[in-house]
This record gives sequence, C-alpha cells and structure tokens, in this order.
Amino acid sequence: MRQPLLVVLGLIALVLGSCDYNFEPLQENDQFFYSMYGVLNTSQDIQWIRVTPIRETLFLDDDEIDVRVTLTKNSTGQTVELQDSLFDFYARVGDIVSVHNFYTDFPIEFGEEYTIRAERSDGMVSSATTRIPSRIDAPTFSFNSNTLGGIIQGNIQGQIVVADVDYYYVVIDEEGIPLRGKLRVSQIERERLVVQENGDYKITVSDRNYIAGEFGVSQSAVTLDSAEIFIAISGDDWPEFNSQSSEESALPQSATNVMNGTGLVLGVSSITLPFEACYDSNNMLIPCTPKNSNRKVKLSLEK
Repeated sequence: MRQPLLVVLGLIALVLGSCDYNFEPLQENDQFFYSMYGVLNTSQDIQWIRVTPIRETLFLDDDEIDVRVTLTKNSTGQTVELQDSLFDFYARVGDIVSVHNFYTDFPIEFGEEYTIRAERSDGMVSSATTRIPSRIDAPTFSFNSNTLGGIIQGNIQGQIVVADVDYYYVVIDEEGIPLRGKLRVSQIERERLVVQENGDYKITVSDRNYIAGEFGVSQSAVTLDSAEIFIAISGDDWPEFNSQSSEESALPQSATNVMNGTGLVLGVSSITLPFEACYDSNNMLIPCTPKNSNRKVKLSLEK
C-alpha cells in the first residue's frame, strides 16, 4: 500500500566529524541493523512504526525491504506481525522518497510492556522495549468564554509530553472576510504547564490573544467554533529533543532505546477532552467525559 505523505524524516544522514564513535550508517556494519521510530498509544486503533535498514543507501528505491517486524506483549508472550505500508514524501524539490511504516491493530493496554522486533532474513535483529503508562484520569477544566481559556487541573503518574488545545475558529480579516480553520496550540511550548512533585498539574489556557496575533487581527475578530484538549503522558524514557538535530538523533550514542539499531519506540497514554466546564447536580466542577479520539502522538523528530 503506497500513500503520499509530506514529511521530513529524521533518519540517518551524516556523522559529525568531531564524533569519536566510528559508526558510519552509509557503510556496511555488523552492529546496527535497523532504525525504528514510533509511539505505541492506548488511544489509537492502529499502531505505526517506521523501520529503515541501516545500509549503504540512505533512501530506499525499492518497494520491499528485507525485514519482518513483530510486536510482543511481554506479560503474555502474544506476538503479532506488522504489515508494511509504503509512504512517499518530498526530500527536496522534485525528489520523492519512500519510507516503510509498519502497522497493526493489536490493542495496546495500560501498564503493559511491549517489544518491537525488526528481524532480517539472516537472523540479525534490532529491537526496542517500552512500557505503557497508566490510564490518565480526566482533569477538571474551569472554562472562561471571554478569554477562550481557563484552568486545567489534574494528577498524573508519568510525565506530560503533549498538552495541546486544537481550536476550530473563524477569523474576520481586514476586508471583513471570514476565514475558517484549525490551529493547534501547545501549552507546553507556551510554558503554561506547571507540574508538582506529587503529580498534581495545572495548565493555564489563555489563547485568544495568541490566535489573534497569529493572524494580525484584534481579539474581537476571533470567534471560536469549537475546541478540544489533548493530553499525553509517557514514562521517564521520553527524551529531550530540543538540543538534538535530526542527524544526531540517528546516531547510536544519541537518545535511543533500540538494541542493535537506532531510533526510539516509546509508549504513551493519552486523553481527549471537550473544551468546556462540566458540573454535577450540585453545580460543583467535575471532570468531563473524555471524547473518542484516534490522534497520533509523534516524536518531535517525525515531521
């Protein structure tokens, strides 16, 4: 199955000249066999793992690669084989490159440990093991319609790696023309998230001015159609990406949990909530019922 996808892949590219590690991904090697990237998410119906052989050719021209990819639930030993799906993206203007994303509908469960194996026909294996965090308890949200925001408060076991609000908006431009669209605002990037040592967290959402600034209009020109809150947590193995280039991320000495390979395969739990306040019969603020969502969580290096 070939599908077009406009992505910039943080795969193996260059080895820094100052690096003492003698691994050269564009030459044959007998230590590292596959690069693997992906996130196992309890909220997704389909799990996706990108697998690339580490060999002389950086990008693959053929439709098939020599690999069998499996997912194992370690507590039971239950194993399934993932199916291959070929995606195309533009590496440079006019250059279309193919990557292999393997998928399965095997259900991912809270608190379980899973292993992804990529095995070559000669028996060489790259593998990664990750544990899925516990279920996220729905937080409360005190919504303020005037500011398009409010306070999200809850408690988590793990670390919050995604805290987004997706806004579906109408903006009236200078000529009075209504423009409809969607804007995803990271509350982590806007430094709105505060987490205490006991896991209590607070997210102060106030994005009307931010949305107006994105379009160079006044706050009164922004109307909200709808919105939703998305929060994802991971274990302590989620790395810091900010200081890593995509080339550095593909090197074995960079953050990786892939044995005999490069890359990252991590587990998350996620929750999607309506952008509204919910109350009980006594008018007390309570958590809203989560929404069904199949949103994918990407590593920062997956564009």
